[in-house]
Amino acid sequence: MFYFTLIVVGLHGLLLFGVGRLLRLDLRTLTVASQANVGGPASAMAIATAGNYAGFAVAGIMRTLFAG
Repeated sequence: MFYFTLIVVGLHGLLLFGVGRLLRLDLRTLTVASQANVGGPASAMAIATAGNYAGFAVAGIMRTLFAG
């Protein structure tokens, strides 16, 4: 189970940050979006608050809640 999770999260990171880099998206946006997908709204809020990305906190929570 550990290796499966490692592969899934690794592919998620490669795809999200790779495509985000190609689309020239902000690294802060990608970080909060990734954490919202993997960890849920509480951890997305924690990353946004800890990194002084207060504007991204609500967006991360909304993305998690509505993408279900």
